[in-house]
Amino acid sequence: ELEQRLSQFHGREDTILYASCFDANAGLFESMLTPEDAVFSDALNHASIIDGIRLCKAQKFRYPHRDLNELEHLLAHSEARIKLIVTDGVFSMDGTVAPINAVGGASGGYTTGPKELVTLLRNVSRPYLFSNSPPPAVVAASLKSLDLVESSSQLRQHLRENTRQFRDGMKAAGLTVAGDDHPICPVMVGEAPMAVELRRGIYVVAFSYPVVPKGAARVRVQLSAAHTPDDVTRAVNAFADVAREIGLVKKST
Repeated sequence: ELEQRLSQFHGREDTILYASCFDANAGLFESMLTPEDAVFSDALNHASIIDGIRLCKAQKFRYPHRDLNELEHLLAHSEARIKLIVTDGVFSMDGTVAPINAVGGASGGYTTGPKELVTLLRNVSRPYLFSNSPPPAVVAASLKSLDLVESSSQLRQHLRENTRQFRDGMKAAGLTVAGDDHPICPVMVGEAPMAVELRRGIYVVAFSYPVVPKGAARVRVQLSAAHTPDDVTRAVNAFADVAREIGLVKKST
C-alpha cells in the first residue's frame, strides 16, 4: 500500500521500499549502470549517494555544488550510453536546495520511477533482496504522514513560519545560518569546540572535521511543524546567550 501511495504522490509508475535511504542508494546505481554509462554527482551529495556510486562500474564525474554550467560542460563532453545526474534534494549538512526543476531527482528510503526500473531493482538490487523490509510501525507512520501532507497545507505553512522566525532571529543575534530558506538550519561557527559548546540546552547536533571541511564546523538545527513560536524563541535566545559567553558574537554594551 505504501509503495502505491508513494507512486501516486510522486506521479510515478512504481516504487520500491528499502529499510533505509542508505540501502536505497546502495542498491540503485550498481543495478542500473554499466561501464558504458556515466554518473554525474554533486560535490556535496550525501555519504549514502557517494558510497552507492562507488559500488557501480560506471564512469564517475563530480561537479561543484549546484554548478549547472559545469554540469552541462561535463555532460556535453561525455559519450556515455546513459548519463545519470545524481543530487540530493536538500543537502543535509548545508541546508541548500538542489535545482530539481533543472536536473530531476528522488528522495527517501525508496526509489520511485518507471515500472521497468523498479522491476529491475526488485530482481537484482542486493540491499532489497538480502535485507529486511521497513518495520510495520514505520510503514504505518509513513502512510499517516502522506494523509496529513495530502489533506492540508497547514503543517507546511507552520513549518515555513517557524523556519523564517528562527533564521530571522539568529541573524538579528549576529549568528550565521547557512543554506536556503529551509528548515535545515546549519549554524556556522568555524571551529569544533565552539560547535560543541553552542549546542548546550537545545537538542541539536554539532558537526566538525572530517564530516565537514576544516574551519566549517556547524550546529545543525532542524525545525519542525510541532514547534511553537515560543519554542523557536527559546532556541534563538539559548543560541544567542551561549554565543556571547564563548565569544562567537560580541556582547552588547
